[in-house]
Amino acid sequence: MNVTSSHIKQISKEQIPKEQIPKFALWKMYLNIIVVLLISVLGLCSLYLLHNPQYIALGMTGLITLGVIGLWRWSWFCLQVFRGRVYQHWVFPRWRRKANFIPLEKCPQVCFLVPTFQEKPWITERVFRAIAQEAKTLPQPMTLLVTSSSDQENAEILAVLRSADPELESVRLIQMVQNGQGKRKAMADGLRALAQLNLPENTVVALMDGDSEITPGTLQRCLPFFSYFLEWVR
Repeated sequence: MNVTSSHIKQISKEQIPKEQIPKFALWKMYLNIIVVLLISVLGLCSLYLLHNPQYIALGMTGLITLGVIGLWRWSWFCLQVFRGRVYQHWVFPRWRRKANFIPLEKCPQVCFLVPTFQEKPWITERVFRAIAQEAKTLPQPMTLLVTSSSDQENAEILAVLRSADPELESVRLIQMVQNGQGKRKAMADGLRALAQLNLPENTVVALMDGDSEITPGTLQRCLPFFSYFLEWVR
């Protein structure tokens, strides 16, 4: 399920200690710093060379070459701006109008796969309460598969869901415990478990972090799009 950033918002957390940052992330950070410094040095060198006219003297061939490169680059820029405007003001509004006529009863089922690992209780409460509230707006139950760090965390998540939907009439809950090998492994295990549930082939599967809060109305706005495009490709 692909939704815009306005529909999903990240819940801020305390700054992660440096010793807990993976090594590849540190290398990436250092590489970015080095690249920025190199660009700055090259920029200063270029400014210094501009003081000497012989370094910027270009013949006709050089001017034509620079002109062709500039024309090619700005042509692509103008093309992308034009495409973006066409999509924003014509294509997407047309899709949106057609999707608005599709009732939720004709939309595919939705399944959420949410890996969460030792999140703060207030984060867990906000995330899963929002999911439960969204599920209550749908005409058919939502499948929610949660992979957490422990049985205790699963119990806390279940309590949050029951506080919003006491009988879990809108949520088909499946809970798993992670083996501590990371989010990627947890998602892979969750997807394998979903594959064994024999869900309808047109089910919308949403992969969502355990610290991301879905905003009200997201599913009602997004699911008709899936129905529209499913009918389009048939």
